[in-house]
Amino acid sequence: YDHLTELQRLSPNDPEVRRQLQRAEAQGTSQVLVLFENRSGVQVPDEFAEAIMNMSAANLDQPWLSYNFEEKQGVNYDYVVYASVRAIAVSPEMVNQSRTTEKKEIQDGTQPKRDQNGNIVLDSAGKVIEVPRYRTVEAFVNQTLMEKRARISGAFDVVRTAGNKTLRSIPFETESAFMHTFGTINGDLRAASQQSLEMMRRGPVPFPPDGLMIMEAAQKVNPMLRNALKKESNLLLQVD
Repeated sequence: YDHLTELQRLSPNDPEVRRQLQRAEAQGTSQVLVLFENRSGVQVPDEFAEAIMNMSAANLDQPWLSYNFEEKQGVNYDYVVYASVRAIAVSPEMVNQSRTTEKKEIQDGTQPKRDQNGNIVLDSAGKVIEVPRYRTVEAFVNQTLMEKRARISGAFDVVRTAGNKTLRSIPFETESAFMHTFGTINGDLRAASQQSLEMMRRGPVPFPPDGLMIMEAAQKVNPMLRNALKKESNLLLQVD
């Protein structure tokens, strides 16, 4: 290839040199096909695969390495990378309740200042010196936690087409999580923390549907696939 490049520099208009150079590039370039595979047993919409596979081959291509996300006629692929989903699971809709006590010391009026002997202290004018009086107040926080999760797991399988041999299997797992808290407060609100007061202002909300949470998890697989392709580029550059 270097020899042909030098010939093209010397004879830039020679069509035969250009054809030989293109042939050398084609023969030396590793062709990689990236496919989605659902082995979870769960039926998913087309948008699920699109969320995982949505990336530009042009942003992944590099010298001597070419990616396709759809099989093209007439291309002999050296490798196939399967984005293989093995399991899809959605947790039950869980509601957990808890009760905590929050305490705070607040000023509650004033009281006469006393010395070590318990005697009331007067100022220079003979008036009683007043100091703040404190007491402890309590708030009882009743919290409700709504929780639901969707988990996707699988592997990115790198397969050499010659011999149909799996060279690498890179496991992945990700999830989307829904968590929402709301609650009530009994007792003295002055003892409640700012976080508890904000929670008190919230109410219950509907749980998200399974399909939405599965799609959110699928979107997180996308950068994992992109990173795996980049990480394994040295392996994919090897052409028999």
